[in-house]
Amino acid sequence: MKGSVKIYGTASSGEKHLLVQQDNLTTVGFSEQITNLLTTPSSIKFPTSTNTACLDSSNYEIQAISMSKNKEHFKKNAHSYTTTNILHNSNLKDTSKYVLTDISISANMVLGFSSEVSGSLLTAYTSGGVLSQRIKYNNAAGEFSAGFFSGTQMTASIDVKFNRDNPPVQVSSGATGGYMGQSAFSLFHGNRTARTLIMWDSSGRASLEDDNSSASWTGGIRDLDGGWYRVFLTTDAATTADFSMFSIFPSIGMDPEAAYGSTAQVDGSAGSLYIARPQLELGKVPTNYVETSSYQNPRDNTLAFSLLNGTEPYGIYVPTGAQEYNYYIASGSGGLSISAIYGEQTSNKGTSAYIPYTSSVTPSPHPNDRELTTGARTSVEEALGIEFTKGQNVNTLDLGNTLQLSSYNTNWSYTDEYTSEIGRHVAYMGSFGVKTPEYLTNLIFVSALDFNGYNNFTNYTLHYNGIGSYRTDRFGYIELSPPLTVAPLPGGADDFVKIANPDFSSTGEITYQLHLRSNAGGNQRSLGWLNAFGGVDTLGLWGLDLVKMREDNINVIPPYSSPTGHVDSREDPERRYKLFNKLVLTDSIVTMQGKNLTQGVFGNYKDLDIYWKVKFL
Repeated sequence: MKGSVKIYGTASSGEKHLLVQQDNLTTVGFSEQITNLLTTPSSIKFPTSTNTACLDSSNYEIQAISMSKNKEHFKKNAHSYTTTNILHNSNLKDTSKYVLTDISISANMVLGFSSEVSGSLLTAYTSGGVLSQRIKYNNAAGEFSAGFFSGTQMTASIDVKFNRDNPPVQVSSGATGGYMGQSAFSLFHGNRTARTLIMWDSSGRASLEDDNSSASWTGGIRDLDGGWYRVFLTTDAATTADFSMFSIFPSIGMDPEAAYGSTAQVDGSAGSLYIARPQLELGKVPTNYVETSSYQNPRDNTLAFSLLNGTEPYGIYVPTGAQEYNYYIASGSGGLSISAIYGEQTSNKGTSAYIPYTSSVTPSPHPNDRELTTGARTSVEEALGIEFTKGQNVNTLDLGNTLQLSSYNTNWSYTDEYTSEIGRHVAYMGSFGVKTPEYLTNLIFVSALDFNGYNNFTNYTLHYNGIGSYRTDRFGYIELSPPLTVAPLPGGADDFVKIANPDFSSTGEITYQLHLRSNAGGNQRSLGWLNAFGGVDTLGLWGLDLVKMREDNINVIPPYSSPTGHVDSREDPERRYKLFNKLVLTDSIVTMQGKNLTQGVFGNYKDLDIYWKVKFL
């Protein structure tokens, strides 16, 4: 399967300029597809009448296009993310910033779940014995200068291990082996408390209790091996929060309801617990552990502008019937900027307009390629321990809560009340699509990394509301628009369509067109967003991976040429794709120059039309 690719840029006058023209490379994917077509006996594999169309020719054609960028850009600019542990002294060597009530702690007493981690022994003298740290927001001691986090979801996590020499006091004989002790873990945030009971059996195995209705039991547990478990809790504040409280109770006594935080249930030694790596962070899911030592102040003003912060005006804003997500892109945050080029920090020179830049070259296509950018992974994927991008998501996930952490092999077990939605973390993966028109996305360019620069940004706001945009699923594939034979929409919506040669029987030639526009109805569209997320220097055409779809029991009725009548693939993808053709360019096709003094960041883009011609004969 051979062909050519032409990319045209359309100037404001309407004149088209040829930007790129080159041949595409045949990949092994199409050969495999022909083999599948010739070796799939429908009468045997799909014997029912509803599956008689499994060999429909549309199932074996090109069905999607996707765009990618240099591998380096998956960790730059809008993708940039670093976990911040809000707790002080998380290595537990210095407990001066903790409150110890009826309890003692000894650091470095046992090996943690790995050779790089040590555990501390936490011994309680009553069931009210607790180790806690109070996180203040409006405090003069340097924690914060303003209440930036009053409306934000927060997650607490900690490693725990059963101590056989002095276990939590026995509270029940119902567990296997005749022993069950209970520890408690809680997170108070604003006016809400999340908590869970950690229940230990005689072998030191832990599980979570989550059937209590007196508090929000939202969290999970994961086996780390070596007897260690990591437990997390998450909650948000419904009212303005002045502080949060991170608390761990080694042994809560005879009656969980009465004993929680009480000193009346146990006389003498209540028991002990090994703990390690406590962490408190923004967001709804636990990410990689970040150690803090001595009295540091990790809670600086830049945290106010995390996508995970929900406090206005820095984070999510929820007007009536709508939801808004903000991206903050600062000058120098992962690439060249117009302000850096001109040496000025003034808004009339396109302040902080991002120009994709890389020091390496994207490898040329290879016949065995399966991904556009092999090995691409965002910082958030690494923090969560998952793989999501697959090298082709320049613009991927709807920002509604559609991506479940439980969909990936993270080994977490969750309480009944917890839903493992990744939430605003997905934004750092590179998403700017929307679930419904009620979800708005703002892209805000700012000119300084200090608090003044953030607090006084008046530059430009880019809105993307997704109406009329091309069909992009959560993995970054732009579906071929139904019906498959429509003519391209001149000057119309972003769309991916197929144009068959009238003499196809003799030429075997089909052209696929993707139209990307720079502006529509006052709201900027694809090009500004693609630029902010790292540009586009790699393109790919995809067919359906029918073998994988059958393995995954995709329950839709073939042919698979159109999602019409099926579940919307943008929200619950049904398709699995196989790379047919791949194109690597020497530069991004969505850069802008930023020299227009009135349009600045958002001006000087050209509408793009990508014509990808393939020949099947």
